[in-house]
Amino acid sequence: WRQVVAACAKADTDERGYFSIAAIQARLAEILERPVKPQTIAYHLGELIQPSHGPLLERIGPARRYRYRFLNPLMRPFILMEAVNDGILA
Repeated sequence: WRQVVAACAKADTDERGYFSIAAIQARLAEILERPVKPQTIAYHLGELIQPSHGPLLERIGPARRYRYRFLNPLMRPFILMEAVNDGILA
């Protein structure tokens, strides 16, 4: 989960802070140093929008074209600092 959340924090965003599964897929592949399937990411993101996991993210858009962003904008820099501290990101 830490790698997925770090990939979300590192993903490229639009002007409103939303990112796509494709953006996360690219960053997670860099972190894990192996290819990652979009279905795997979709499962994790689906869990991260649930109240039982925070919720950490919010989701907008039609099915199969969802976009995500952190509910609290301060989470992005916090997660990046923690990921660097934990050795997930360089």
